[in-house]
Amino acid sequence: MKFYTQIALGFMVIGTLSGCHLFQDSSSSNANSIAMLRSNQDYLLQQINQNKSALQSIQEQQNQIMMAQQQMNSDLSAVRDLKTMLQSDATNASRTSSEELAALKMQIKAVDEARIKDCRALADAMSKQINSLSTQVGNVATAQNALNQAANTARSEVANALPQGEYYKHKVDAGQTLGQISQAYGVSIAEIQKINKLKSTTIRLNQILLIPKRK
Repeated sequence: MKFYTQIALGFMVIGTLSGCHLFQDSSSSNANSIAMLRSNQDYLLQQINQNKSALQSIQEQQNQIMMAQQQMNSDLSAVRDLKTMLQSDATNASRTSSEELAALKMQIKAVDEARIKDCRALADAMSKQINSLSTQVGNVATAQNALNQAANTARSEVANALPQGEYYKHKVDAGQTLGQISQAYGVSIAEIQKINKLKSTTIRLNQILLIPKRK
């Protein structure tokens, strides 16, 4: 339960990071980090589904073992009942020969040995399945650690990408220029370019710009 809770928390971190609105000119590395996190998320979901299938297979094998044991117990009980009946007949009527008793003992021994052999075979199969599942769980744990590291890296990159201070968020309208926006807010074009990491004065429609607040 703790393991799946950690995975759920990892998904919550990924959802929180993917909901952040980063700016196109300054967040290409963050977008790559988030894409990598989503890819890791898909891989974890695939591994979890495979583990669920493996667990279901083990449960089915356990049910088969239980059914086989019940059938063997029923057969053994029938043989023992037959032995009791034959022994009773031998005692009461002296009709059961030593050869028949020996054959009956051999039959009981054969049933017991077959039952033990089948149980061991099923136990070996279950042991292999459990070992395989343990390996898969270890792979998921490794992937989870990588996901956590990627999430921490993405959080750090997002925090470093955001400039310090108080800012307005301006959405570029049709026909607006960087000069018009700078005049409207009373700041220089150079300040807007520096904060938004613009290499030129070219801006796009609906682009979000950070404009520093004047104190």
